[in-house]
Amino acid sequence: MPRPKSQKMEQAIALLQTMPKAKLGEFVTAFEKAHSIPISQPVVFLAKKHAGLTRSHKKAKGPEGTISVEQMQKIKEMAKQHGGIKEIRKQLAKLKTIADEAGGFEQLEQCFDILEELKRK
Repeated sequence: MPRPKSQKMEQAIALLQTMPKAKLGEFVTAFEKAHSIPISQPVVFLAKKHAGLTRSHKKAKGPEGTISVEQMQKIKEMAKQHGGIKEIRKQLAKLKTIADEAGGFEQLEQCFDILEELKRK
């Protein structure tokens, strides 16, 4: 039976969910400022695990949940057909730069729709 989480762990998990990309030092500082108590690195790492912010070799967190090993293998094969993972990463980095300028991928798609419509006129 899993051990119940301490109050500090619960606080750490809640704060991690508001700042999932924070570096360890930034998080420790923010936690100590918010709760006026120190927090150790092992507690932070365990809280990240409980918050679902760590990766394992069997599955990775994606925007819609987890990605299975089978899905990852299929993605790897598809990437190979398009020049490999490194090439796809290069293309994705370029596309992400454009998408960031547009305010995200959905907005970029809308922008392209409008531009194509204007081109037809």
